[in-house]
Parts: sequence; structure tokens; C-alpha cells
Amino acid sequence: MNIIEFENVNKNYKIYYGNISARNALSDLFRQVMGKEALHKKEFSALKNVNFSIQKGNTVGIIGSNGSGKSTILKLITKVTFPTSGTIKIKGRVASLLELGAGFHLELTGRENIYLNASLLGLKKKEIDEKLEEIIEFSELRQFIDTPIKKYSSGMYVKLGFSIAIHVNPEILLVDEVLSVGDAHFQNKCIKKMRSIVTDANKTVILVSHNMVTVQALCDKALWVEKGIFRDFDETNKVINKYLEEVNKRDKLNDNEGNRAYTSDIYTTEIKTLNTNEKVTSGFSSNETILIKLKYNVIKPLDDVLINLFIEAIDLGLPISSISTKNLNNLNLSVGEHTLFCELKLKELYPREFSIRVSITSKDMLINYDTWYDSCRFSIIEDDNTFSLSNATNDIIKLDYNFLNRI
Repeated sequence: MNIIEFENVNKNYKIYYGNISARNALSDLFRQVMGKEALHKKEFSALKNVNFSIQKGNTVGIIGSNGSGKSTILKLITKVTFPTSGTIKIKGRVASLLELGAGFHLELTGRENIYLNASLLGLKKKEIDEKLEEIIEFSELRQFIDTPIKKYSSGMYVKLGFSIAIHVNPEILLVDEVLSVGDAHFQNKCIKKMRSIVTDANKTVILVSHNMVTVQALCDKALWVEKGIFRDFDETNKVINKYLEEVNKRDKLNDNEGNRAYTSDIYTTEIKTLNTNEKVTSGFSSNETILIKLKYNVIKPLDDVLINLFIEAIDLGLPISSISTKNLNNLNLSVGEHTLFCELKLKELYPREFSIRVSITSKDMLINYDTWYDSCRFSIIEDDNTFSLSNATNDIIKLDYNFLNRI
């Protein structure tokens, strides 16, 4: 049974330029009456003829780049805004985790705000009474629960907001980028709570996130929208792989001197992550061995070259491991394009998103031939219910790797 249906949905917003004055408004109105384009406002299409349906019990992750229309879809479902054209059908009570703490009163205590905020999310007083202790316990704020929340830190504020919202019992739950609240310990609690919700066949969950690991962990399907246009709706891993492949292609097309720093002697032309069947993919489990395929072009003969691959955690913005050809004796440095395969075991890595930075230098590292930041991305997700976020901050990890003799 379809619980949400979008049929030919369009959503336009007006964007204003310059001063919003009565004179400019009248000028635009006059121009429009005359059949001309307004000078001080234009229409922006947030969604363009979007069609999809979500069945009861599905957990759907909505992915896409910034400004692609993900949050607009959630706002249309919650009726915060309405479509410019098209039809939206919703069956069931909707609760949303769009803005944690929306409706909080700073002068009221945490306990009083639980009653206020939960009532705004659709719970009756009797239901709040039954859930009160569970909400307080989950928030880890018991000793501050009777303190006015104006004295709360920002972390305490969002913890309370999430704890209230997560204990609402809706048929449709909308979640927009709120699973990163609090410290790693509290984030793991949020993930576990979300797991209990998404395994309920009577609950339909729609999650918007830029974190592909979270989407893979929680969602059985993924919806991809890009610049307001529907792109794909299928099994999570299939859609994420297509999305990340396009992101990598787009990054390469937009590559410039700010992102690449190289001389003409030797440089990287391509890098991909593959599974053991040598199929290009970007999602792996931590017990897998993956292949990194790197192509590089040698313009003139060299004999003093070092290729380093730095594995960087995207959420930390730090390299956490490295791979080097330092002990590789047969690196091909003759003129022409060559391919390097590296077999890498992932068992020491926590579930999260990673990028690879390629660095080609002389062996003494005094000459930098090529540096390619964020050359490709991959993610690690557990296959079972043990998924959790890493508590590590800047640990350097030694990974087992091996260069393969292939052409």
C-alpha cells in the first residue's frame, strides 16, 4: 500500500533582487501585465515534475547535492509549504525531526518544554505522561530537567529536542540531518533508536542526509534528486553507487589548479575503488578487501618517484592511514599511461565516509609532481545491527595492503 504519492509535483519560489520596495513591486507588476519579465524577481524551480510513491513500512533515504530539493520534499509532506502544481497524497499521521527544539520556550524548564514540544508534535497529555521518564532518560539530562533551558548548552538543547521527537509514535517519520547531534556516544544512541523504528513494519521513515554511511545503515531504499529533478529510486546501495559515481565525474570535470597541483612530468589520470570482482563500487563492509585502481601518465622517463595514497575521514577532515609505493621495486615509470592496482583490507576502519588523496613526489619528497585531493570516495557500513560511529578523533591506523602485478 502506498502511503506517500507525488504526482507531477512542481515547487517554485520567488527570488527577489535589489530593494523590495513598493516602487519596484509596482514596476514588476506593470511589466508582467504588459507581458514582460519582471526585473526585481524571478522564479526558482526547487522541484520539477517529480513523481514517486513510497509504500508503508519502507525506510527511504533522500540524497542529492546541496540545493537539490531534498528538504523541500519533506516540507511538502509535512505541509509546511504546498506544491505550485501537482498532487501529493499522504495517508497517516506525520511527525518530523526537521528543526530540533522548534517551539521551545527559553524561560520554561526542560520538563515543561517536554510537554510543550511533544504536544506540538501531536501527543496528548496522557501519552506524554507515559513517555516522560523514557524521554528524560534518553536525553541524559535528568539532573538539569527542572532548569530553564535558557541555561542549557547548545548540545543539551538538541539532545532534549531529539529525545522528545524520537519518542513520538507516528505512522510517518521525517528526519532531516539530525542524526549528528551530541557526542559520539549520544549519536550511537540515536542510531540504535532509529534502528528500532525502521524495523517496525507499521512505520514509514524518510531520512535526508549527506552521510551515505547513515543512509546505508538505516534505509532499504534511496531516492535521488538533483537540481529539483528526480533521478532514481531503488535499493539503497544501487542508488548511492550511481550518485557517488556522478559526484566523482563531476569533481573531475570541475577540476582546476586549486584542486590539483602538478607538473607535466607525471600525474594521476584516474582512480577508482572496486570490489573483489573488480566491479566499480563505493560501498563496502569493514570485513572486505577492496581494490584501488589508479592510472597515471608519465610524460618523460623518471626513476625517482613515490606514489602515496592518503585515506582521509571526511567527517574529521584528517588522513587516518596511508599507502605508499616506497618498497615497490617494479613501479613502471616509462613514458605512457600505466595502471597500478592495490589490494586493501578494511578491517581496521570504522564505518564512515572516506576520500583518497593522491600524492606523487620524488622519493626524497622535495619535488611534488601531482597532488589530487578528494580524488574518489568510498564508505564503510556494517552488515549487521552493530553499526556505530567511531569515537576516534585523529588515530593513525596501519592498514594491510599489497600492490598487484596487473596491467
